Amino acid sequence: NMHTSDVDKDGLKAGQRGLVESPRGKLYASVVEAHIGQPGVVRIAEGAWCCFRETNGETIDMGGSVSTLMSKRPARIGQGAVIAGGCRVKIRQA
Repeated sequence: NMHTSDVDKDGLKAGQRGLVESPRGKLYASVVEAHIGQPGVVRIAEGAWCCFRETNGETIDMGGSVSTLMSKRPARIGQGAVIAGGCRVKIRQA
């Protein structure tokens, strides 16, 4: 989910496939507009299992797993789990 103002600003459209990328990885996800949430924040609840494919010279997770974007470092309070907050990403048209 993206705030409506971010969808418009980034030139994306609801229902369009977007490429979400962080320093750790890239994944495809559908753009969903939401009037809730904070501008500048993207919410990806979950994705499918990782399914990596080589596309135009880039390795992209076709399954949309948020783990693709996150650090491998376990959280101190998560007892080994990775906390999914605070990951900086860029989103562009796929």
